[in-house]
Amino acid sequence: MVDLVRRIYTKYGEEIRYLICGVLTTIISWSAKYLATFFLDASIVWQNSLLSAITWFTGVCAAFVLNRIIVFKSKDANWFSEFVKMFSGRAGIGVVGILLQNVFVNVLGMNLWVSTVLWAVIEVLSNYFVSKFWVFTKKNKD
Repeated sequence: MVDLVRRIYTKYGEEIRYLICGVLTTIISWSAKYLATFFLDASIVWQNSLLSAITWFTGVCAAFVLNRIIVFKSKDANWFSEFVKMFSGRAGIGVVGILLQNVFVNVLGMNLWVSTVLWAVIEVLSNYFVSKFWVFTKKNKD
């Protein structure tokens, strides 16, 4: 059994680490939102929007640190460039998500929660590919 787990981790370790870090990122960003609710009132539109922005920004920052250190093990000294790529990639995916959610629900008549789950799957995969092939590309293999 241990040998099977070891073989699976050897083959899919990066993906497993990505999913674990994704759960941690969600916990961190939702915790930030929870803490912010002590200072902001979600029933006021601009404050609710600020809560969403705090959640998103905290999630991007947490994902950057966890992906850089644990998932992709980046050693690139230009971490700020990686952060800008991560930030812009996630922002772009977020905009696509807003558009697709409107298409799914308002054009195709899909149930809101079905479309939310469908988008979550697309978003996780998109974020992974953006991180792997654009943000944390290995310049030279050791």
